[in-house]
Amino acid sequence: SKGLGQATPEDACAACTDNSIANISRIVVLAKTATRSLLLTGDARGDKGLEGLELQGHLAPGGSMHVDLLKLMHHGSDRNVEPDFFTRVTADHYVFCGDGFHGNPERATLEMLFGARPAGGYTLHFTAELEPIDVERKKDYEKRRARRRFVRDPHTGGP
Repeated sequence: SKGLGQATPEDACAACTDNSIANISRIVVLAKTATRSLLLTGDARGDKGLEGLELQGHLAPGGSMHVDLLKLMHHGSDRNVEPDFFTRVTADHYVFCGDGFHGNPERATLEMLFGARPAGGYTLHFTAELEPIDVERKKDYEKRRARRRFVRDPHTGGP
């Protein structure tokens, strides 16, 4: 988590904004053996994944679960996940298969994970080198954060 900081409430509010029918209708797979489990989220939104896990009885309403491996939704896009997902579904291994196309994996997604699991105890796996992706994503991320700091509340005049 070095240098990434914590997700702000504004970041959390911006999460799960992917309303693409193709993405919110994706198949999520929970595969289990007697000793191992993995959750493949495809391009689904995190809230829809949690809802499906609850409906199928794999996750108690408001409860949490643990899997050995979690493949992050939509290549680690921050538009498909919110901090609550990382609190409710924990893993020993998180797989990010974004290659930088469309900026995924997103810095904000990693911040949500780090915020939900500050003690660590898990391994991150990336299918692409992060440095070239992160240089450009960091610039975009810092611009968005700076803009939010200067947005004034029309009622109070404050931030």
